[in-house]
Amino acid sequence: MAVPDASTLPPATAPVAAAAGAGTSAAAATPGSKAHPAPKSKFELGAHFYRKEKTLFASRIAYADNIQLAALLRQSISGPYIPDPDNEPGMFDFQGKARTQAWRDLGELPKEEARQRFLEMLQAKVPVFNEWLATRLREQEERERAIREQQERDRQERERQERLRLERERQAAQHEELRRREQELARQQQQLEQRARQLASPQQHPAQHQQQQQTPQQQQQQQ
Repeated sequence: MAVPDASTLPPATAPVAAAAGAGTSAAAATPGSKAHPAPKSKFELGAHFYRKEKTLFASRIAYADNIQLAALLRQSISGPYIPDPDNEPGMFDFQGKARTQAWRDLGELPKEEARQRFLEMLQAKVPVFNEWLATRLREQEERERAIREQQERDRQERERQERLRLERERQAAQHEELRRREQELARQQQQLEQRARQLASPQQHPAQHQQQQQTPQQQQQQQ
């Protein structure tokens, strides 16, 4: 079977759930914007490639290498082998038994080291993976750059909207202050006019004022 060209392989679309957090960083989400999926680590991409495309390259590499890759992937995701009678390979599943034994032989190898060895072995034994991986990483970087650019545009728009809001509030406060001053000036003007009218009216003697307030009968009685 011919090894396919990397450009013909499908992109990595399914995340490796069990290896979440293995060297990945979530894309930042800004308020009001939808969250973006975190970029996949090289290991996650390698695990996806191995699972989806191993039928295309399995016959091109040694049987022992296939077994070792499978064992390293299990160690990378699940950690050291733990016997499970319910999931042991069947009597005639010789390949399954070989994979389980290879996994057992890895002992207490840390997950991070198993991931590194898995990647190195995949790159060394399956050359087409290197081109495929470079393409996927480049696509991820382009998506991340587009996300950052969009987030920057969103940030600038939010700042512009905030400046507009503050300017509207400032203008409204100015208009309110102007209206208050005009009302105060109008009140003061009314007081001045009222005072001027009082000053312009003729002054009457208190006795004359009191006489004007008397009735005609009271005036006759005084006479």
